[in-house]
Amino acid sequence: DRQSGKIIPQNSLKLLLDNLQLPFDPVNVWIKHPGRLTFRGICLSRNNNDLLGKFNLFAGWNCEPKERDCSSFLNFIYEIICNEDPKIFDWLLDWLAQMVQNPERKCESTVAVVLRGLKGVGKSFFADHIQDIIGQRHSMMIDQPELLFGRFKEHLAGMVLCVIEEALWAGSKRQEGELKSLITSEKIVIEPKGKKPFISDNYMRFLFLSNESWVVPASSDERRFMVLDVSPKYRQNHSYFGKLARKWEQGEREGFLHFLLNRQVR
Repeated sequence: DRQSGKIIPQNSLKLLLDNLQLPFDPVNVWIKHPGRLTFRGICLSRNNNDLLGKFNLFAGWNCEPKERDCSSFLNFIYEIICNEDPKIFDWLLDWLAQMVQNPERKCESTVAVVLRGLKGVGKSFFADHIQDIIGQRHSMMIDQPELLFGRFKEHLAGMVLCVIEEALWAGSKRQEGELKSLITSEKIVIEPKGKKPFISDNYMRFLFLSNESWVVPASSDERRFMVLDVSPKYRQNHSYFGKLARKWEQGEREGFLHFLLNRQVR
């Protein structure tokens, strides 16, 4: 099922259809039908020509790109999220553009973005609007360690963006190592409940949000995290964020996706 990302086993499909009391066994007919599609694995790709016999988990982004003005949201990213640093601004736009242009291919040196700042400065506003573009099928808010470090990870199959609120662990070295592996690893073990585990490609990018000064386990030479100190310039300014939200709904959402899809990533 491409929308949920779940693979429905044969016995579950039979149970689903048994109550219809059909004069034939629909599951058996489907299995023997010469036109039945058979896949040799799963993948996630915006290009259907690259599937190579695999079931594509890509459900599309949450809106259609349109060539519209998105300068207000770009100014917000530059002025607030990047604290008016042009180099960080260009880097972050490349990070976002690579994610929507090639969700199936993580960058060679994958880096998690960390937004650090006081409450009400715009961290969650930024994350919510990026998730609004990606959509629920390929992004999720993670506020419980079990969702990321638990045994069962079926919900992570086909996940492109994970937004993590606050510190996710209490100094656990095991979880620290697992998190760093998830950020950089090209593969992930997926174990659905009651089913055999399998190895899947890892498409996840990570966006951390925190009000704390200590957010992630980054050493002095750490390359997995880009920590951005978000500007408090418009902290708790409901008028400012209200105007941004209205412009987003009036077309900047589609315009920003168009901008990212057409940006030349360096």
